[in-house]
Amino acid sequence: MKKKFDAVTFMRKRREALSREYTGLTWEQIEKRIQEALKGDPLASRHPDGDVSTRPAQTMSVRDRQEQGYVKSNT
Repeated sequence: MKKKFDAVTFMRKRREALSREYTGLTWEQIEKRIQEALKGDPLASRHPDGDVSTRPAQTMSVRDRQEQGYVKSNT
């Protein structure tokens, strides 16, 4: 049975195309292009802030998580 859609091949081609499109742009220019592309997208419009962040997730130290109640302390 032949595949109708190959997700791995699709993603590789899409990443290559985006890399070519974004060559020479600043992070702010890339962010602006992404936000423009998401306007009118039904999934993106459901986001509570109206914008979908493209920034990397912020990591928290163990101490930060403990102070905010994410981790129970053994002491």
